[in-house]
Amino acid sequence: MSIPSVGNSRFSTQLELDAEEAADAPLQHVGISRAAQIRPIPEKVFVDIVRLSDLIVLCLASYIAYNVRAAALPTTDPSEYVAGTAVGALIWTVLSGVALPLSAGALRRLRTLHSATLCWSSVAALMFGLIMLFRKGNGAAYDWLMWWFFLGLAGLAAFRVIAAGLLSARGGGLVSRRVVVLGTGQLGRRVVEHIETHSAAGVRVNATFDDSRIGDALELIRQMSIDCVVLALPFAAEARIKQLIDELRQMAVDVCLVSDTVGFYMLSYSVPNIAGIPVLVAAERPMKEWRAVLKASEDKILAAAALCVFLPLLACIAIAITLDSGGPVLFRQPRRGFNQRIFCVYKFRTMYTEVCDELGTVLTSRGDKRVTRVGAFLRKTSLDELPQLVNVLVGDMSIVGPRPHPLNAKAADKRYDEVVACYASRHRVKPGITGWAQVNGWRGQTDTFEQIERRVEHDLRYIENWSLGFDIWILVLTLWRGFYHRNAY
Repeated sequence: MSIPSVGNSRFSTQLELDAEEAADAPLQHVGISRAAQIRPIPEKVFVDIVRLSDLIVLCLASYIAYNVRAAALPTTDPSEYVAGTAVGALIWTVLSGVALPLSAGALRRLRTLHSATLCWSSVAALMFGLIMLFRKGNGAAYDWLMWWFFLGLAGLAAFRVIAAGLLSARGGGLVSRRVVVLGTGQLGRRVVEHIETHSAAGVRVNATFDDSRIGDALELIRQMSIDCVVLALPFAAEARIKQLIDELRQMAVDVCLVSDTVGFYMLSYSVPNIAGIPVLVAAERPMKEWRAVLKASEDKILAAAALCVFLPLLACIAIAITLDSGGPVLFRQPRRGFNQRIFCVYKFRTMYTEVCDELGTVLTSRGDKRVTRVGAFLRKTSLDELPQLVNVLVGDMSIVGPRPHPLNAKAADKRYDEVVACYASRHRVKPGITGWAQVNGWRGQTDTFEQIERRVEHDLRYIENWSLGFDIWILVLTLWRGFYHRNAY
C-alpha cells in the first residue's frame, strides 16, 4: 500500500464525505490513505476508554463485594459502602493519572499490568488506613475491603488482557495513532515505508504533504482527529523546520522531528518513537489521555449543574431583554475555537438588533449607543455570558480556558494575531467562559497592544500549567472577585 502525496496537487475538502463515499472517491483527490479511510479508533480515544473502563470495573467489583458481605450480614448499611467506593474511586483516579501513564503500545505489551497492580494496592492500603481511623473495630468493613481488593485486581488484570488482545487483533488495525508526514523526499518516503511495514505498532499515516503545503496539512488536522505530525526533513533545513514548528504549535497535535536516514539504523524503544523510529518531540498536545478525560468531565458536570442553578435567572434575563428592546433574546457570534475551528458562541443580546456586530469589527466603548439599557447591566456583570454554558455542554467550549475573541477583534487598530506572534497558540485548548487572564484583570476593551499581550501571556501560562486544581482556583477567584469589572462595557 502506498500513501498518496498531495505536495503537487491541491488538497480537496472531500473529508466530509461519509464512509461509503470516501471509499469510492478517487484517492489522489482526497489525499489520504485507504487505511485512514477505514477510520480505526484513535489511540487517545482507546486510552480514554480504558481509563473509564477501569473505573467501571472497580465500581462493579465493589458492588459484588458488598453483596457478598451483605449475604452474611443483611443489616449492613449500604450508604457507607457507597461512600467508601466513591472515595476509593477518587483515590484511584488521582493515583493512576499521575503514576500510570497509558499508551496503546504499553497496553499491547501488558506493560501497564504491573503498574496497575501497584497503584490498586496503594489505593487499598490508603482505604485500610481510613477504615482504621474512622471505623475502628468494624469487621464487616475490613471484609468488604478485602473482597473489593481481590475482585478489583482480578478485574483490572482481565481487562488489561482483553485490551491487549483487541490491540493485537488484525495487525493493530483496531486502534491507531493517526499521523501526518510533512516531507515527500527520500526521508519522508522512508518514514512512510517503515510505518507500513510495522503496522502492528498501531500507527497509521493518514496523509503525506510536501513541506510547502503546510496550509493543507493544517486544514486536515482541523477536520480529522490527527494525533501527531512527523517532520521528515533533513536537519540541514534548520530555518524551514523552525518555521513549520511555529506553525504547528498553533494546533492541538504532537509534533515530532525524525532524524536523518541514519536514525533508521539505530531503532530503539528507549526514546520517543513513531513505530520504532527515534524522534525528537518538538511540541505536545497540552491536554491528552487522562487529562483530556478529566477536563471534559469537569466541563460537563459543572455546566449541567450551573444551568440547573441559574435557570430561574436565565428566564428573568430573557424576559427583561424582551421587554426592554424586543427582538431575539440570544445573540450568536462566530468565534475561533479549538484547533482554530469556527463555532458560534451564544450570548444574551446586549445591543439593538439592527446594529449587532457579528464579526466584532468595532469593539464596544464606554457609553456605546448600540448597547441597550438591560444590555449595559448584563455586560457590566458578565451575565450576558451565561448562555455559553450550552456551548460547554455541546463541546465547543470549556468552563475555564482562554476567552474566545470575535474574528475581527483589534487592539489599537491591529488584529490580535498581528500584535502577538504566538496568539494562535491559545487555540490548542477549548476556549472558556472564564480564564486566568480574566481573573487577573485582563479583560474588556483592548485600546493598547499591552492589553492583548498580557492577556495572551496569561492564557499561555494557563495552557502550559493546567491542572484540575488550577481550574478550581480560577473558579474560586471568579466567584470571590465577582463577575463585575470596571473594564467591561
